[in-house]
Amino acid sequence: MLRKPEHVFLLFLLCFLAVQIPFLQADPHPEVSPYSRDAFTDEGLNTSQVTNKVNHGYFGVDECDNLIKTPLFSAWLYPAYKLFGTTILAGRTWVLLGCLFLLFWISRKQRFPLEVLMLSLFTVFLQYHVFQYLHFTMAEASSTLLILAALVCMLQYAKAPKVKFIMGAAAFLWAAVFTKNQFAYALPLMPGWIILIHLQQKTLFSAAAWKNLFISLGMLALGALVYYLIWYLPVKETYDYVMADQADGRFIPLAELNPMATDHALEFLTGKYMRAFTWFCLASVPLFLVHVFTSSNKTYTTLSLLLLLWALFEVHKFAMWFVPSRYLVPVLISWGLFATVQFAWALQNALNGKVYTRLLFLFYSLFFLWTVGTHLSAVNTLYQERSFAILETNRYLAKLNLKNRTVAGPWAPTLARESGAKVIPVWYGYFNDEFLMEKHNPRIIISEKGETDSGGAFEKRGIYLHERADSTREVNVAHYNLVIYFLP
Repeated sequence: MLRKPEHVFLLFLLCFLAVQIPFLQADPHPEVSPYSRDAFTDEGLNTSQVTNKVNHGYFGVDECDNLIKTPLFSAWLYPAYKLFGTTILAGRTWVLLGCLFLLFWISRKQRFPLEVLMLSLFTVFLQYHVFQYLHFTMAEASSTLLILAALVCMLQYAKAPKVKFIMGAAAFLWAAVFTKNQFAYALPLMPGWIILIHLQQKTLFSAAAWKNLFISLGMLALGALVYYLIWYLPVKETYDYVMADQADGRFIPLAELNPMATDHALEFLTGKYMRAFTWFCLASVPLFLVHVFTSSNKTYTTLSLLLLLWALFEVHKFAMWFVPSRYLVPVLISWGLFATVQFAWALQNALNGKVYTRLLFLFYSLFFLWTVGTHLSAVNTLYQERSFAILETNRYLAKLNLKNRTVAGPWAPTLARESGAKVIPVWYGYFNDEFLMEKHNPRIIISEKGETDSGGAFEKRGIYLHERADSTREVNVAHYNLVIYFLP
């Protein structure tokens, strides 16, 4: 019998897990990131060094940029691959279970309003992009939920300002950064949250508030020292090389920012899988104002303010020249949770409040129903349009005797992870393009026609694949046309 709300939420989570199962070996949907390869290649790239560690006994820090950026994510994947093999199913299931465990932890011991979490499974986690990234072997969803866990610690701090909650929030935020270093931008959220909480409670200028603020800064500094000593220094040369490439020219210049950032945001937020969700979030803003100025529910008000600050932090993503969909996972989760809190507040007030609160709820319910309906339709589309080209190619290559050989190319970690081969990505002027044949002697090279995926890495280094190959096999993955070159 489901006697506790936590048990009901656990049942909801299990149902959500069941809905995810049919997608655990399917290709990413072609529209998940229209202007980049994103999950198509990056699922393999995120796991390539772990794959080589399990199958060949070494972490090639200088063979790909992903381990440098995602050390904790790689460490988290290692036991799953070691126990169950370097398969698509093992990696995706492990990542998904980790995300669902974080949501379950958040739901325990009244850490977070359960009604909001239950509603968010429909308003946020069924959303077209979020639904897919939760099971992809990529770090973004895990890091985002670690930030949410830090926010939950701050929500507990608002009820009882104890140092253990500050320590918990700092630990979760740094875990998000260790999971993927791009999330370092979220670290200032913690002192921001503390200031916001004390402003709301009118205790900002108290000695306790300033003491805890300095403790939070100290905890963040301690985390930075740990990161510097145990990760940055041991891999300094490769780390600096990767960050110089990744960070250079990432953001739009200030003079061009307004029109271009607006265009980026509008293009994404008005897409067919986003339109209803965008309106759901926008419509929550006036509801939030009513909520803040009229509500006596301090938990909801504090939670709304904490989520609002996080949501505002995420807006900077639209100022980037190029915004892959994976970068927008924290945008969608923070915005969606903020809107869901307002809907949950409106629902409670409709049940217990005056006529105008019931009218507000009925009005906002239209956006809620539109959003959930769009999400369910999108999940149905994902199911109906599933393809398994990546899985089929992995199974084909797994039948060949490649365990002591190398498969190279940007697509190699995605298409050959189950083969037992050493997988080596290649990009011109970045990784593994120099002395590839001499150092790795690949048995197979996988490349898009025209070598656009590697920046022409092979031809520019004098490796003419059609001339060298003794046979080829063409593979189509979504709209990408690939050639598998078998070398003598």
